[in-house]
Amino acid sequence: MANISTNYKEFTLQQFLEDPFFREWVLRPDFESDQFWGDWISENPDRKEILTEAKSLLLELRIPEYSLSQDEVEVIWDKIQIQVKSKNKVLVAHAGKSMFWQRFAAAGIAAVLVLGIWWSWSQTDLIEVKTAYGETMPLFLPDGSKLILNANSKVRYSEKWDPDDRREIWLEGEAFFDVVHLKSHQPFLVYTTNGVEVEVLGTSFSVYDRDKKAQIVLEEGNVSLAFSNTKQPREKILMKPGDLVSIKEDKVEKKVVDAVIYTSWTQNLLILDQTSLEEIIRVGRENFGLEIKIDPRVSLNQTASGSMPLEDQEEFMNLTAKIFNVTIAKKESTYQITL
Repeated sequence: MANISTNYKEFTLQQFLEDPFFREWVLRPDFESDQFWGDWISENPDRKEILTEAKSLLLELRIPEYSLSQDEVEVIWDKIQIQVKSKNKVLVAHAGKSMFWQRFAAAGIAAVLVLGIWWSWSQTDLIEVKTAYGETMPLFLPDGSKLILNANSKVRYSEKWDPDDRREIWLEGEAFFDVVHLKSHQPFLVYTTNGVEVEVLGTSFSVYDRDKKAQIVLEEGNVSLAFSNTKQPREKILMKPGDLVSIKEDKVEKKVVDAVIYTSWTQNLLILDQTSLEEIIRVGRENFGLEIKIDPRVSLNQTASGSMPLEDQEEFMNLTAKIFNVTIAKKESTYQITL
């Protein structure tokens, strides 16, 4: 339900695109939201044009739910580029021959791009996208696939993909992929810094790549894993929905899990399922960049179940204190966890 205190009458185009209630109405309308926005337009006829423009932008840029031809993909990608350039100001931080920075805005079926991402182009036409601590960023890829980049992460990929070549992504950090299956069966590969190659045709999965550890969780479809690191097995590992494969140094482990637990971060939510305090501290450090010190008397093995929002670091730490019955105090930039 919309926040009754929200003053939509003063909203800009960007604010409409970012507003969760407006996005939900455009992408997944129901009786309640239809009634609300119908009444609102009747009461604010002077704002109908900007509302219609925002709605059209969201609908035009959502991800198709069917297999696309290469020509269709190129048309959609070109439209995204045109919409971005026409709707958003270009902010130049440092302009050189091979790099510039611009604001990006777009929308998807499951998530809408948050305005404010920095893009950089290199001489090899690779786009590099980074997220800050505490920030998740949905992206559209050149083939129409969707990627959600977790906090403190980075991806690189070509500005355009050759229809006769492989679709390739280089990842550092964590990302969720919803890959479009093209009629040409063009392979889609994700490379991690740990030497893991994830190959798919059309599926949704999450890839974690931090601190010399890689972890892949398959939500839908099928993927195969290959290893460029000679310490890893040479044969490919085939994954089915619900499989989790973790790789650290020379150890490979495969098990069946509830994939939702491992992909809940895409909804700015952390689902706990007998999750340890040690794991929560890891999330705090990796997602928010927090400096955390722990009293030796505090047990890091204690666990809890439930859920926690991942939108604000202060709320995250306060909930951690309540859930695990510990005291957390902030001194300057450091959080101290004690009994």
